[in-house]
Amino acid sequence: GIFEHFIDQKDYDMLLLYARRATPLFEHYTSADPFWAHRVINIFDSKTVPEFIQDAAWRYLEKVKEAVMHFYGLEEEIYADTMQFVKWEKNTQQSPHADAWSTPETLNEYPWREFGSILYLNSEYEGGSIYYPYKGVTYKPGGNSLAFHPGS
Repeated sequence: GIFEHFIDQKDYDMLLLYARRATPLFEHYTSADPFWAHRVINIFDSKTVPEFIQDAAWRYLEKVKEAVMHFYGLEEEIYADTMQFVKWEKNTQQSPHADAWSTPETLNEYPWREFGSILYLNSEYEGGSIYYPYKGVTYKPGGNSLAFHPGS
Protein backbone atom coordinates (compact mmCIF):
# COMPACT_ATOMS: atom_id res chain seq x y z
CA GLY A 1 0.00 0.00 0.00
CA ILE A 2 1.08 3.55 -0.66
CA PHE A 3 -0.36 6.61 1.06
CA GLU A 4 0.63 10.22 0.52
CA HIS A 5 0.29 12.85 3.28
CA PHE A 6 0.13 9.98 5.74
CA ILE A 7 0.66 11.54 9.15
CA ASP A 8 -0.59 14.70 10.81
CA GLN A 9 1.24 17.74 9.41
CA LYS A 10 2.44 18.83 12.86
CA ASP A 11 4.00 15.40 13.57
CA TYR A 12 5.46 15.28 10.07
CA ASP A 13 7.09 18.71 10.42
CA MET A 14 8.45 17.79 13.86
CA LEU A 15 9.94 14.45 12.71
CA LEU A 16 11.46 16.00 9.59
CA LEU A 17 13.05 18.86 11.54
CA TYR A 18 14.40 16.46 14.17
CA ALA A 19 15.87 14.10 11.55
CA ARG A 20 17.60 17.01 9.82
CA ARG A 21 19.07 18.35 13.06
CA ALA A 22 20.05 14.95 14.49
CA THR A 23 23.00 14.41 12.14
CA PRO A 24 25.51 13.93 15.01
CA LEU A 25 23.39 11.09 16.43
CA PHE A 26 23.82 9.06 13.25
CA GLU A 27 27.57 9.02 13.83
CA HIS A 28 27.13 7.10 17.11
CA TYR A 29 25.35 4.13 15.51
CA THR A 30 27.56 1.11 15.04
CA SER A 31 26.59 -2.10 13.32
CA ALA A 32 28.18 -5.43 12.53
CA ASP A 33 27.14 -4.68 8.96
CA PRO A 34 29.15 -1.69 7.67
CA PHE A 35 26.28 -0.84 5.30
CA TRP A 36 24.22 0.47 8.28
CA ALA A 37 27.02 2.00 10.37
CA HIS A 38 26.57 5.73 11.05
CA ARG A 39 23.25 5.84 9.18
CA VAL A 40 20.61 4.85 11.76
CA ILE A 41 18.95 6.37 14.83
CA ASN A 42 16.82 3.99 16.90
CA ILE A 43 13.83 6.17 17.73
CA PHE A 44 12.91 4.39 20.95
CA ASP A 45 16.36 4.85 22.46
CA SER A 46 15.39 7.02 25.42
CA LYS A 47 19.00 8.06 26.04
CA THR A 48 19.30 9.94 22.74
CA VAL A 49 15.82 10.63 21.32
CA PRO A 50 13.56 13.14 23.11
CA GLU A 51 10.23 11.97 24.49
CA PHE A 52 8.19 14.25 22.20
CA ILE A 53 9.76 12.56 19.14
CA GLN A 54 9.06 9.12 20.61
CA ASP A 55 5.43 10.18 21.25
CA ALA A 56 5.05 11.25 17.61
CA ALA A 57 6.58 7.92 16.55
CA TRP A 58 4.04 5.97 18.64
CA ARG A 59 1.19 7.93 16.98
CA TYR A 60 2.70 7.11 13.59
CA LEU A 61 3.04 3.40 14.42
CA GLU A 62 -0.61 3.22 15.54
CA LYS A 63 -1.69 4.75 12.25
CA VAL A 64 0.53 2.35 10.25
CA LYS A 65 -0.89 -0.61 12.16
CA GLU A 66 -4.46 0.50 11.36
CA ALA A 67 -3.62 1.08 7.68
CA VAL A 68 -1.92 -2.31 7.25
CA MET A 69 -4.67 -4.20 9.08
CA HIS A 70 -7.37 -2.47 7.02
CA PHE A 71 -5.51 -2.85 3.69
CA TYR A 72 -4.96 -6.60 4.18
CA GLY A 73 -8.24 -7.28 6.02
CA LEU A 74 -6.45 -8.51 9.14
CA GLU A 75 -8.31 -9.17 12.37
CA GLU A 76 -5.36 -10.30 14.47
CA GLU A 77 -3.32 -7.46 15.95
CA ILE A 78 0.12 -6.73 14.50
CA TYR A 79 3.10 -5.14 16.24
CA ALA A 80 6.23 -3.24 15.23
CA ASP A 81 9.61 -4.53 16.38
CA THR A 82 11.63 -1.40 15.57
CA MET A 83 11.44 2.13 14.27
CA GLN A 84 14.43 4.04 12.99
CA PHE A 85 15.50 7.16 11.19
CA VAL A 86 17.73 5.98 8.34
CA LYS A 87 19.97 8.36 6.45
CA TRP A 88 20.49 7.55 2.78
CA GLU A 89 23.62 9.18 1.42
CA LYS A 90 24.12 9.95 -2.24
CA ASN A 91 24.83 6.78 -4.28
CA THR A 92 23.61 4.37 -1.58
CA GLN A 93 20.89 1.89 -2.32
CA GLN A 94 19.35 -1.23 -0.91
CA SER A 95 18.82 -4.19 -3.19
CA PRO A 96 15.35 -5.73 -3.39
CA HIS A 97 14.90 -8.03 -0.42
CA ALA A 98 12.24 -9.61 1.79
CA ASP A 99 12.71 -9.33 5.56
CA ALA A 100 10.76 -12.51 6.35
CA TRP A 101 11.81 -14.66 3.43
CA SER A 102 14.40 -17.39 3.82
CA THR A 103 15.67 -20.34 1.89
CA PRO A 104 17.82 -23.18 3.25
CA GLU A 105 20.80 -21.45 1.61
CA THR A 106 20.04 -17.94 2.91
CA LEU A 107 18.50 -17.84 6.36
CA ASN A 108 16.99 -14.51 7.24
CA GLU A 109 17.54 -12.90 10.63
CA TYR A 110 13.98 -11.41 10.76
CA PRO A 111 11.57 -14.27 9.99
CA TRP A 112 8.85 -12.76 12.23
CA ARG A 113 8.51 -9.59 10.13
CA GLU A 114 5.25 -10.14 8.31
CA PHE A 115 5.14 -6.53 7.05
CA GLY A 116 7.53 -3.68 6.50
CA SER A 117 6.89 0.03 6.13
CA ILE A 118 8.80 3.14 5.14
CA LEU A 119 7.78 6.72 5.86
CA TYR A 120 9.60 9.12 3.56
CA LEU A 121 10.30 12.34 5.39
CA ASN A 122 12.02 14.48 2.79
CA SER A 123 11.36 14.99 -0.88
CA GLU A 124 14.56 16.84 -1.80
CA TYR A 125 16.56 14.01 -3.32
CA GLU A 126 17.56 12.46 -6.63
CA GLY A 127 16.67 8.85 -7.36
CA GLY A 128 15.14 7.35 -4.25
CA SER A 129 12.41 5.31 -5.86
CA ILE A 130 11.05 2.26 -4.12
CA TYR A 131 10.95 -0.73 -6.42
CA TYR A 132 8.97 -3.95 -6.01
CA PRO A 133 10.39 -6.13 -8.84
CA TYR A 134 7.96 -9.04 -8.42
CA LYS A 135 5.00 -6.67 -8.57
CA GLY A 136 6.39 -4.52 -11.40
CA VAL A 137 5.88 -1.39 -9.26
CA THR A 138 8.22 1.58 -9.02
CA TYR A 139 7.19 4.59 -6.93
CA LYS A 140 8.99 7.89 -6.33
CA PRO A 141 7.63 9.05 -2.98
CA GLY A 142 7.40 12.62 -1.78
CA GLY A 143 7.74 13.78 1.79
CA ASN A 144 5.19 12.31 4.22
CA SER A 145 4.53 9.30 1.98
CA LEU A 146 4.11 5.83 3.45
CA ALA A 147 4.84 2.59 1.61
CA PHE A 148 4.15 -0.77 3.25
CA HIS A 149 4.45 -4.30 2.00
CA PRO A 150 4.40 -7.93 3.07
CA GLY A 151 7.64 -9.16 4.64
CA SER A 152 7.84 -11.95 2.09
